[in-house]
Amino acid sequence: MDCQIFRSKKKIEEERKSQESLVENQMYIIINDENKSQQKVQGRNQQIKYSRLTINHLYSLSIISHSSKKLGYSLQEMNLKVLPKQTNIDQKIQNYRGVAEMNNNKQVFQNQQQIDVFRVNNNINQQNQQQQNLQQVILQNNTNQQSQQQKQNQEIQQSIPQQQIQQIQQNNQNINSDVQQENEITTPFNEEFIFKRCFMINVNELKIGKLYAQMVKQVKTFTLEIILEQIIPIMINNKQLLQSQTVTWLIQVLINLSECDIKSTYAIFEDGVISKEILIILIDAIIDKIVCAVAKPQQLQWQADREEINKYNGLENQIATQVYDMLFGQMIKTNYEISFENLEHPALNYLLTYLDTKCQPEDAFRFLDLITKRELLRCQKVDLLDCAYQLKASLLLDKLSFYPKLTDLLFQNSWAYGKFQIYKFGRDIQQYSIFGSIISLSTFPGDFPNVKMIFGNQEKGLLILQETYRGPIYEIINKMADIFLRIIRRGKEAQLQLFTYIIKLIEINLNLEKLSQIQTINRCCFQGMMFNLQQILLEIFNPFIYNTEQANARLSKINLDLLASVKTHPLFSKIYSNAGLMAPLKTVFIPQDKSPVLDPMTVLYLLIQRIGGLSQRIINNYAHSYVDYQIDKQFFGPHSRITQLSEIEKATFDTLFLHPKSIQNTIQFLSFQSKLALSLLDENYKPKYPYGLLYNQFMQDIPNYCFIYNSNGVALDYLDEVISIVEFTIITMKYQDLIEDIHLRCKGIELFYIFNEYMILYDSKNALMSFQIFQENKIIQNFLIQGLIQSYIDRDRIKMSSILSAIRFKKAICQLFKYALTNHRNIYENKFLEFVNMNSTTYQNFAFVYINDIKEMVDQCVQATKKIKLEEETLANQYSLLNTQEKALKELLRLIEVNRCIVDWESAIELFNNIILFTKIEPKAFLIEETRQQFAQNLNDVLQQLNGEGNSFMKAKFLVQSQINPQDISKNIIEIYVNLQDQPLFWDEIIMNNQQLQIQSLYLLINNMSNQYTIPNDLLYKFSQIINNLQQLRNEFDQIMNDLSKDPNLEDRYLDSLTRNLMTDPVMLPNSKQIVDRVTIKRYLIKKQEDPFDRSFLVAEMLIEQKELKLEIKQYMDSKKNQLRQLRGHTQNFYA
Repeated sequence: MDCQIFRSKKKIEEERKSQESLVENQMYIIINDENKSQQKVQGRNQQIKYSRLTINHLYSLSIISHSSKKLGYSLQEMNLKVLPKQTNIDQKIQNYRGVAEMNNNKQVFQNQQQIDVFRVNNNINQQNQQQQNLQQVILQNNTNQQSQQQKQNQEIQQSIPQQQIQQIQQNNQNINSDVQQENEITTPFNEEFIFKRCFMINVNELKIGKLYAQMVKQVKTFTLEIILEQIIPIMINNKQLLQSQTVTWLIQVLINLSECDIKSTYAIFEDGVISKEILIILIDAIIDKIVCAVAKPQQLQWQADREEINKYNGLENQIATQVYDMLFGQMIKTNYEISFENLEHPALNYLLTYLDTKCQPEDAFRFLDLITKRELLRCQKVDLLDCAYQLKASLLLDKLSFYPKLTDLLFQNSWAYGKFQIYKFGRDIQQYSIFGSIISLSTFPGDFPNVKMIFGNQEKGLLILQETYRGPIYEIINKMADIFLRIIRRGKEAQLQLFTYIIKLIEINLNLEKLSQIQTINRCCFQGMMFNLQQILLEIFNPFIYNTEQANARLSKINLDLLASVKTHPLFSKIYSNAGLMAPLKTVFIPQDKSPVLDPMTVLYLLIQRIGGLSQRIINNYAHSYVDYQIDKQFFGPHSRITQLSEIEKATFDTLFLHPKSIQNTIQFLSFQSKLALSLLDENYKPKYPYGLLYNQFMQDIPNYCFIYNSNGVALDYLDEVISIVEFTIITMKYQDLIEDIHLRCKGIELFYIFNEYMILYDSKNALMSFQIFQENKIIQNFLIQGLIQSYIDRDRIKMSSILSAIRFKKAICQLFKYALTNHRNIYENKFLEFVNMNSTTYQNFAFVYINDIKEMVDQCVQATKKIKLEEETLANQYSLLNTQEKALKELLRLIEVNRCIVDWESAIELFNNIILFTKIEPKAFLIEETRQQFAQNLNDVLQQLNGEGNSFMKAKFLVQSQINPQDISKNIIEIYVNLQDQPLFWDEIIMNNQQLQIQSLYLLINNMSNQYTIPNDLLYKFSQIINNLQQLRNEFDQIMNDLSKDPNLEDRYLDSLTRNLMTDPVMLPNSKQIVDRVTIKRYLIKKQEDPFDRSFLVAEMLIEQKELKLEIKQYMDSKKNQLRQLRGHTQNFYA
């Protein structure tokens, strides 16, 4: 069997063309060659299997031929000689290109341990006879097959060192694996043809691309040297072409070269195969010219459109614009013949790889900065309906993030992530960086006012609009999260660079916390940018805390030393310098020998929580929009234009705040923060290192976000997380030293607004489950009562709450008291009794504040009602004189006042309901020494207001229409009196220290109640008996006091200097020397720690007891009480 090996590649091409019309047969020749071998290797056919001829062995020639095909050449004998030879070629390519020469006009292939592939196409019909001859030869030689193979192996082994043989065998295995995966290679080694096609060389027309070139006809064979030394320089330096035409040719060549299948050592095109090393040399040469054309055109001796790199509006470099449009524009412009549909074309991959690994950093940076500037200009065109430009910009950033060195350059000072050396304010970075521009997208009306107009489109429903808007925004958020996560995984240096960048963003936007300084806030970025940045980081962080089990496991991973050192750490000090801490004075600081390690999880935690502090303004705006919507819907109806406008504004916030992923990420992170803080308390709930050095912002975030989620009925979908939050919140409500900021302690109660009767309206199983936490959760059981009491006291000391007014705040506490003490009475009743009987200072303060509230709230309600009633009468008289606009305005203002007044009355009624509950559990609850006098007096004052001569306000129309009856409070007081009928201390206060009690008004109250049938008869009867007894006791006591007044000396000694009431425990004030009742001065000191007579400092411990006077008064009172008891007769139940 002979097989002729053609003398040269040129001849192979000529013969292939001469038989092209006749070829239908395929022959596969696979040649395995060793680079440095100087031995001649002869290969012969070794086996036929399944109608194929295959030679499979080291340095063997494999010939595979289908039985139905004919060979077009003589195959009687085949001799293959491998003679690798080094040739002197250009220095820039000598390490890459293998040299192939023919010795004695036989073809030699040099390609380090690679497979050279040839395909020869033959005509089946004309060569049938030759195929039959081939088969006969193979069959005849089959008997000698084994001996020939052994001889060949020995020859090879003798000619090649043993170490090289082992290496060749390993490479051969790899090559065989590649061959199997490729399932036969059918393309010939066709270098020149590929060069001509890729570089657009037309020999017939003497053209290179669009350039007429005479030199083409002078080239006999287009080789790598010709391409590098003649073709490319001609195209670059020729003046016949415009620079834009040359750039187009370069890009087209790059695309042509990149459209191939790359293997380990070769590249397969549709029309042939070339060495991979040759391909890379050509691609690098083309990319080098493209980069030069953009970044430094002067090196090409081109007209230099030098563009100021830091000038935002300067686009003088037209070549940069052209390259951007053709390679990076993602088919936005169609002015060029070439434009990629996306960023996945291999030509772009080659370009970015070259910039990342082979280009000078300054050239790569200039090239990318010019490109990203143009991307920035495009993505600033905002269309919230599809965000096409912004989505494409995020894809570009994503593409660039796969290249570490390029990413490093872009984070330093670029149009991609921000030029911090030039722009110093948050709004500038937002406007002049791709990252800031795309993540500032939001539907918050403060950022994009026109969004309300779009949402007002009645042709589409609000839910559809929300999905339309939130989709692309969250697609960008997810894409940027992928980018950041990719960078974090690269190692510590990349992490530090990313975290430093985020900290810079936070630092230049810290003024967002100054809610009252509008001018300062306007220099910061949009609120949406901070919201989206936090969502990006949450997307990275939250997979670690996806459920309770994972969150608990991750607590130990947080670097506590890093948390403790944020105010002094060089990376965090600027953004945490003014941050509020939990309880720094309660925690001993442990100094560190060295700077804490910057582990990614802890750093992400710190960044996320710090950004939360910059989002308060937008959260407050959302809360106000929700409240406005509820008010408008209630008073104007759901279909009024005012209500629709309020609903639209609320919907703009809902779009992002209520995205399922946003809810999940936020509430899980808040839960994790609570778990972390709780883990830093010891068994006695005392803070341990570094508890007091924790950032306290999450105590602000918790009630705010929970208010938003609860208002929209989604909070309890995350019941486990809410319970974790509640546990820590209620502990801090009890233990004041855990949170020094009283405002934050008070805001904790707003979280519990989730657990009220309002939630049952949603008919959710989670709502019912949520109430079970009061019964099953041990922490809540232990701390609920004391926590609510302490929170009630704290709220009285501050001026405002961002969400709940003072009255609504206290109403919420009362609702919780009512729920716990009724639905879970067996648990919380004992807790309440224990706390009351302790008579601690905390409970004394609570009782005092609560007792004052019942009068103050009723006073406030009465005054507001009188004002509204007067306005109703005035408006009725002037109604005909007002125009339509004036009528609408006055009606709106009136409705707002009416709504506020109704809420106040409801809250006041709730407070009295709780007194009934408290006095049923423990009648002495408000009869402690410091409060019983004020308690009795305030109950009396409220009764007088509601049942005295000036109670015509209760006939106001809005009270009737809203079915609010202030007399419900009178009914509550009646029940309170009945609950206290066996408490002599209370009745002594009523008789002895409440001279203004008008018994007659109480009789009138009984008549009104009996006529309205609003109170049970047995309750009314008991109260009437109490009134009768009070009347009798009052008459007798007045007589005793008259007797006392007849002795001026005795009266001055026994009566309190402040109240002129009879004293029971007289004490002297150390500075003013005045004598007052101990209960009087203690009640006064609750408000102010000073002597009421000379304003000198005074505390209870400084009081001077007057034992002799106390005994004298006691003896006097005992004698008078005995006289009273003798007169009472049937009123013994008062002192049972």
